[in-house]
Amino acid sequence: MSRQRFPDGHVSQGSRSPGLVRRPGANVPHDGPPDTEQTLWSIRRGTDLPISAVLASYGPAVELHLYCGDTLRRQLRFLSDLPPVKYAERIRTRLEARGYRESRRDRRAVHWLV
Repeated sequence: MSRQRFPDGHVSQGSRSPGLVRRPGANVPHDGPPDTEQTLWSIRRGTDLPISAVLASYGPAVELHLYCGDTLRRQLRFLSDLPPVKYAERIRTRLEARGYRESRRDRRAVHWLV
């Protein structure tokens, strides 16, 4: 995979993750709440804390937030909404291979975020 570094610190990951923007300080929380937020999935293994993927939009940028319980573990910024959904599905596939499952068969969330 080829990487290209631009003068302002942006890194292009090549064709593997088109639209993903990584730059220094990209994981700093925003001052305000997101414009919109959608929980893509929440899965757990046994009695472990659930792992959740949340899609959040901040103006033209879209971020994928990965939570373990209530703790934000990873925050990735994308330029459009399709790449983060695909990336979240790849993560979910890996976690399901490790024994994580939906706790409800109808795919509704067990816990409501307040």
